Amino acid sequence: MNEITVDAWSGFIQNTFTYGRFGITPGVRVERIESENTATVLNFAIDGRKISDTDTEVLPGLGVTYQAGGNTTLFAGVHRGFAPPRPDANLSPVDPDLVPVRPEKSVNYEIGLRSNPRPEMHFEAALFRIDFDDQIVPGASVGLPGQTFANAGETRHQGFELGAYVGLPKLLPIPGTPYVTAAYTYIADAEFTSNQFNGGVNVKGNRVPYAPKHLLAASIGYRSPIGLDVRVGLDYTSEQFADDLNTRDPDGSGMVGRIPSVTTYNFAVNYQTRREGLLLFLSGTNLSDKTYIVSRVDGIQVSRPRTIMGGIDWTF
Repeated sequence: MNEITVDAWSGFIQNTFTYGRFGITPGVRVERIESENTATVLNFAIDGRKISDTDTEVLPGLGVTYQAGGNTTLFAGVHRGFAPPRPDANLSPVDPDLVPVRPEKSVNYEIGLRSNPRPEMHFEAALFRIDFDDQIVPGASVGLPGQTFANAGETRHQGFELGAYVGLPKLLPIPGTPYVTAAYTYIADAEFTSNQFNGGVNVKGNRVPYAPKHLLAASIGYRSPIGLDVRVGLDYTSEQFADDLNTRDPDGSGMVGRIPSVTTYNFAVNYQTRREGLLLFLSGTNLSDKTYIVSRVDGIQVSRPRTIMGGIDWTF
């Protein structure tokens, strides 16, 4: 057993300057994270041994918006990103072979638009690019099966995202609003951009593990005037690799190899009762009860079976 303590502090300052239709928002955030892992097993040779880590980062950012008219907003931004390593997996006081994991840092860019052309319509589209330094990935995916996580050097992720909600209140001859929602992400590039070796093979240019090219979530639903909202939908994830060598055929450990694409189906029913703050809900995932691979980090891990949940959400 280990005793883990984490102290985190953060603060930010930002302001929006308006010039006609333009809005410019510069800002800066400071984060400091102190982690410590102490061995508390019943072994006096290592009991009390500890290891600690401190990370302090200054994270600037800048956002710009332009009100183009017709309920349409153009936006762009760039900011610095930061993610510390997990102390439970990357700060071991008793494992001398553990390779320390450095914080993951990135520069994030985006440009796009949001539009509400009609009351029951909303569209959003954005191009994005993320340049990582020391991206954190599962250890087995970069040839370190004894580590839960490890650094993978410099990587680049870029593509675009689309989102839409369209309500059609006059489509049916009954009160209420049928609607359609969709969210799609296309990751054109997700590749290693620095020299990184696995077993003597340079994986620069290979696709980053667990980075599918296509992600889609779509649904159709009906919202009634009495507070009932019913929706059915699907989620699609394209194939992905589990290691930096982009191995397609699995081995005996199950930790490498292609993870096939998968489509699952879901539903949700929400009923906002006449009593304020009282919501009844019912939801289901993986309705076809499909068994599929979700991870190879510690060997093959499969999906949850068909799951149905219901409950009450009471806000008072």
